[in-house]
Amino acid sequence: MLVRFVRGQDPAFAAYRYLAGAPDVFGVWEIGRPYHALPGYYYLHRKVPYYDWTTGRDNNLYDLETLLTSVSHIVTRDRSLVIPGYVEEKDYGDFRILRREENEPPVRQWSYFTPTVADDGFSKAFRWLYPNARPSPANAGIRFVDPEQ
Repeated sequence: MLVRFVRGQDPAFAAYRYLAGAPDVFGVWEIGRPYHALPGYYYLHRKVPYYDWTTGRDNNLYDLETLLTSVSHIVTRDRSLVIPGYVEEKDYGDFRILRREENEPPVRQWSYFTPTVADDGFSKAFRWLYPNARPSPANAGIRFVDPEQ
């Protein structure tokens, strides 16, 4: 598996290349593999919200109402997975891409993305390596467009 991933032969690469250029991709949830075992951040980073199995759980994507307002596309290796409101759009061997059937309710869109580093051991090491690095702004993090504005 690792050799296929490193050489770009893993079917995940084709699936994420497709998503990077597909129209109306406003949020992607990868069900099954963690982000570090997928090319999603390379192809989608900073363009759309990208959830893996852990962040999907943490963002309550298992709730259908939350899912419909957070994710336009789902990537899964589970051939039997059926999610109301989503249909298969593409099949890449081990991976299927599901997309939302309807445009209502609208999927939340990012306003912009500011990466943050938690105040932990990693942050201290980062500060040691880069002592002149700017601190994260007080309101740093992912921001979604406010639909009321």
